[in-house]
Amino acid sequence: MSSVQNNSAFGGQRRQSLLPPEVTVRLRSRLDTFRQSIAEVPIIEVPPGPVATHEEEQGPDGGFGWIVLIASFLCLSILDGIAYTFGVFLDPLIAQLDAKRSQVSIAGSLLVAMYAFAGPLSAKLVSRWGTRKVCIVGCCLSALGLALSGVMNNLYGLLVTYSVMGGIGFGFMYIPSVIAVANHFTRLRSMAIGICLCGAGVGTFMLAPFEAYLIETYSVDIAFFVLAGLCLVCALFAVTMRPVKFVSVQNTDERSPLVRTSNSSEDGILKKIICLAIDRELYESPDFCMYILAVLGDLFATFGLFIPYQHLTPIARDAGIAHSKAAFLISVIGISSTVGRLIAGWVSDRPWLHPSSICAGSLLVVAPACFVITFAKSYIVFVAMAALFGFFTGSWIAVMSPLFVRILGLPLLTPAFGLLTGLRGISALSGPPLAAKLVENFEDRCIALYCSGLCLAISSFIFFVLSLWNRSRMRRRQYTSL
Repeated sequence: MSSVQNNSAFGGQRRQSLLPPEVTVRLRSRLDTFRQSIAEVPIIEVPPGPVATHEEEQGPDGGFGWIVLIASFLCLSILDGIAYTFGVFLDPLIAQLDAKRSQVSIAGSLLVAMYAFAGPLSAKLVSRWGTRKVCIVGCCLSALGLALSGVMNNLYGLLVTYSVMGGIGFGFMYIPSVIAVANHFTRLRSMAIGICLCGAGVGTFMLAPFEAYLIETYSVDIAFFVLAGLCLVCALFAVTMRPVKFVSVQNTDERSPLVRTSNSSEDGILKKIICLAIDRELYESPDFCMYILAVLGDLFATFGLFIPYQHLTPIARDAGIAHSKAAFLISVIGISSTVGRLIAGWVSDRPWLHPSSICAGSLLVVAPACFVITFAKSYIVFVAMAALFGFFTGSWIAVMSPLFVRILGLPLLTPAFGLLTGLRGISALSGPPLAAKLVENFEDRCIALYCSGLCLAISSFIFFVLSLWNRSRMRRRQYTSL
């Protein structure tokens, strides 16, 4: 008994020597505060009826939300960094699997497609179970898929583990990360989402050389295992994504405004079929047509977005640019996209500029840049056009979530953004192959950038129409309120 007491006393003296009592008390206090913050459920007051003002709801605006923002930023850095750097694995996998380049490249395209197609399902699960649980499930699923990819020795197994399992897991991580940030900010929401989405550019920039180092120093298998470990780390970040409660200002029982009573027996067959693919509350929104127009503009932009990523480097090399400098153009796009997302998020929070106007203006600048690249001969021109392309496409991507909040309101952001993500997968999957087919038929790489510029110009026109429609809507509601 005395020995136990002596050991405990010795252990206590040892702990006291390593950690002073005042430091221990301070750390425990901060840890308790952090635990309470995670367990706390923020309340967001949402006014009934259609959205008519810039600050349409009142709720949290920072505080613990900055912790959520950092966690979501790191999640996006890892998942997008892995998704958009498959080119690093391409040549090693071709040699390891003894397959053709076109066959192995399917794994990367299918990953991005599954990543996007999982968006609507992820949104439904978030609406029911919350961001934290869905994101943790996504982290574990993607980690399992990447770990199994490290032991696969055939292409079909890689497609199942890396592309399907990893892609669905990334989709379950992406939607909760963005929605969690939106739920924890009000006045600074657009800037917070812009910072969060910068994780894609930062992750791509950081993970590409890290993956190359792992492959060159160890092997492809070890690289997959390390990436799986990073996805498991994201599960710890997901713990900070606490749930929120939407409360109508005229609703005394604190029931979510997403929960509406409706008689499904009165719905027509067509409406029931539509509601299978589209959330009922989203479909019944009075501004659903504006949402569809915004989605249409986004799909045209997404169709043209990924084409330059595949054809810019070869076009620069055909113009006499060295291979290393031509490859750096993709990094220029990533860096400038990060800056564009930050600035667009900050500007979108200003009440004097609507996100639809930012989309229209940004894409209007991007379209001519695609055409200028086809005539460029100087490396400076290539860098300038790549920077413009990255900056303004990043601006458009950053303001899509704030655009949906301004049109539909925060409670409908989850189904709206989830549906958009799924449709983006179709557009992103079809754009580069169709552009490559045009290049093969006309035997000119510049045709691909012509196609990209045309799609971006059409998207700019659609967002311009949406901006005019929104101004007309706001005027009508102002007159109605008088």
